[in-house]
Amino acid sequence: MTAWWKSWRVSLRLARREARRHKGRSVMVAALIGAPVIALAFVAVTYKTFSLTPEEQVTRQMGVADALVNWSSDVPVDQLGSDANAVSQQPPSGPAKPKNDQTLLSLLPSGSTVSRLDNSGTQLRMRTPSGIAGVQARYVDLGDPLTRGLATILSGRAPAKDGEVALSPQAADRLGASVGGSVRTLDGDRTLGVVGLVEFPDDLREMILFHPAALTRTDEGGGAWLAGIPGGVTPDLLKQLNQAGVWVDPRVELPGTPVNDGPGGSEELTLSTIVVGMIVFEVILLCAPAFAVGARRRRRELALVAANGGTPKQLRRIMLADGVVLGVVGALPGLLLGVLLAALARPFLEEYLGARGGAFRVFPLALAGGLVLAVVTGLLAALVPAVTTARQDVVTALSGRRGIVRSRRRWIFAGLAVMAAGVAASGGATLLADSQLLLVGLVLAQLGFVVVTPSLVGLLGRIGRALPLAPRIAMRDASRNRAAAAPAISAVMAVVTGSVMLGIYMNSETVRNDVYARPMLPDGYASVRLMDLSPTGGPQPMDAATTARLDRRVRDILPVRETSVVDGLSCPASDDKSDKYCALELALPDREKCPFESAPTEPEQQAQARADQRCHEGAMWGAAFGVVADDGSHLRLITDATPDDVAKATAALRSGAVVVTDPRYVVDGKVQVVPIIGDSKGDQRGTPVTVPAYVLRSGVHGFDIVAGADTLTRLGLGTQPAYLVAATTRTPTSAEEEQLNSALLEFSQLAYATVERAGHDRLNILLIVLALASALVTLAAAAIATGLAAADGRADLATLGAIGASPRVRRFMSLSQSGVIAGVGTLLGLVVGIGGALALIAGVNRSQSLRVWPIPADMPMVVPWLQLGIAVVVPVVAMVGAGLLTRSRLPIERR
Repeated sequence: MTAWWKSWRVSLRLARREARRHKGRSVMVAALIGAPVIALAFVAVTYKTFSLTPEEQVTRQMGVADALVNWSSDVPVDQLGSDANAVSQQPPSGPAKPKNDQTLLSLLPSGSTVSRLDNSGTQLRMRTPSGIAGVQARYVDLGDPLTRGLATILSGRAPAKDGEVALSPQAADRLGASVGGSVRTLDGDRTLGVVGLVEFPDDLREMILFHPAALTRTDEGGGAWLAGIPGGVTPDLLKQLNQAGVWVDPRVELPGTPVNDGPGGSEELTLSTIVVGMIVFEVILLCAPAFAVGARRRRRELALVAANGGTPKQLRRIMLADGVVLGVVGALPGLLLGVLLAALARPFLEEYLGARGGAFRVFPLALAGGLVLAVVTGLLAALVPAVTTARQDVVTALSGRRGIVRSRRRWIFAGLAVMAAGVAASGGATLLADSQLLLVGLVLAQLGFVVVTPSLVGLLGRIGRALPLAPRIAMRDASRNRAAAAPAISAVMAVVTGSVMLGIYMNSETVRNDVYARPMLPDGYASVRLMDLSPTGGPQPMDAATTARLDRRVRDILPVRETSVVDGLSCPASDDKSDKYCALELALPDREKCPFESAPTEPEQQAQARADQRCHEGAMWGAAFGVVADDGSHLRLITDATPDDVAKATAALRSGAVVVTDPRYVVDGKVQVVPIIGDSKGDQRGTPVTVPAYVLRSGVHGFDIVAGADTLTRLGLGTQPAYLVAATTRTPTSAEEEQLNSALLEFSQLAYATVERAGHDRLNILLIVLALASALVTLAAAAIATGLAAADGRADLATLGAIGASPRVRRFMSLSQSGVIAGVGTLLGLVVGIGGALALIAGVNRSQSLRVWPIPADMPMVVPWLQLGIAVVVPVVAMVGAGLLTRSRLPIERR
């Protein structure tokens, strides 16, 4: 043990001296190793800070109270036992009980206190210096001790009565108000005095705080309260309150209450595991060239160690010590910088997330893992140079001649075997939906290419015999110096592989999502929901006069070509029940139904379900319009279908048929529709009715059914204005859309505008940025490797100059050297990246087919050709750059 430690101590001292001698190379390697450590430390600290402790969570929800209770009904509930969270179906007997502070206190133990609140975030329309804005309202008595921790008074004081409000800083800026000033509501046209600035840590958006005295709810309507209860909430008290219809959220969890574990991601193939593992592997390959260069420069020094009795094990240890030292040097600043960045970025993240984080907390276990990760990364990056150095011939190294210039056959076979193992592991991972196994397979496949790269470089040297002078010398040097060229090529391959894999996956996922996404209107068109508040507070259609004024305002704000009001479905006009709603549903024929009502558990049934397209997920996201009442006059506007298709659909509608977009529902030119009339007691499904149908094949399918008014009347349904649709001359900007939504507050609190936008623009930008980042790293790797090759080849250049070679030969040599490194690395990266993306997509598809029901649509293999085009152009750019930046004058060295 002592001898082992002494040997490592000497090796570490030598590594430290080497790092101080070559500061530039050391800083570069340490920066490469430290980059993922910075990211790890930043993510770990940020995650720990924003992961609230149970005490922080409950304080933001109920202050220092013992429970948050909600009492809005006299119907008994059950929060304990096997029927937890069940609501009794038995209606309460007798008249509704009053629900106020006094009646609630009568249900609580003696000495209890309560404080009324409403944190639902009701939207209020407020007047601003430039117009009207919607601001969320909360009703909390911050003067009550129970509310301590719910909010923070930044300046002034909390509202103490009706007519006083406190504003969040964001709301104060939006409303142009300050402490001591006033704000005005649009509804009711009330003037409210601003007495303070307040901040709710769980919501940093525009907020206005009222005293609970401003609530206008009746005693029968109930509400929410904070409750301070001596001794806290007990199971007996919980049962007593549940029997009275009070829902209790206790501060301390009681035995028997259900726990929401949240959605689990452990069952599905986790992409985060693959991404993190691939990043670490890419960093190792990027660092390897630097260690290879360091080993090349230390050949004589290490040969002297061997000549004085150093064993191959000690030589390997000296090189591995470089990895340990540079790993620690990269990790320690990386950890500190990651923690510092997390602290500096916290305010910006809070603004972005719209909530304050918890106490600033580091993640010691994760930070220790980052240190270990850096050391392991350095060791693995130095492993191949260490093995190569230990094998070098001492006499050859001391004389300055080339070292090993041929690849042993066993390494070729080993590389091919590793590649085969990687392919097999990836294939097995796709069948088992195992992310760890898939990561192993991808890493092994790349590692196999890395192992055979020296042999490939040697093969290029043989092919180069038929080329002109400059590329022939470049390939010969790459072949002779394959210990340095191969890691550089592998580094380029690693960058291109990661970029191609991620790009293909992102592109394929977007195409798969398009299967589910059903645009409401043609691209660039806008729509406004025509809803308003009725005198009783419920929704109602916007009246014709308001709609006309709204139409003019839309034309003023957006680049409109034409507008039209599109009708939707309503209950019959004779029905005056305000809580009633009506719908029309298509009945799926039996022949189109999946034979399994739920997810099969037997392997044979699972295979049968995967092979049966009827069991695959359909359009899960419903159409925005749902049912459109129209005689064909608006079909062209809302679908942009072909004229022939629109003409046939219009003729069908005017003959009493309906128009649908899903051919599965049509049998012999007819569909079954089911009218549904529902209210607070439930839905009443009518008798299925068979009607003629036409399938619209072209254009945008933003609806389920289009039916004429007469057809709907026969079905016992009515029509009402639903949307104002605007056909635009161009896609409105985000500023225009925001301006329109702000203007809508003048007309209705329920109206909102939507602009149909293509979802690929942002993805294309991300793919281009990803490709350009990959290109920059590829160019940097090629430039470094080319510069090192040029430095090693000065003697060859001097010889060429002595025998009369022209100055431009040096430019062509640099150009060729850069082309070999960037070109071969890019080609290998494309092959491995496409293969890896294929395995990744197959694994995701398999995982989702096993664990998601109904079976989702498979993710297709879609290649982002623009990104691949950038990758292919990179070697050409590297060659041109090397040629332009290399000095033409051949060096003359003293012999």
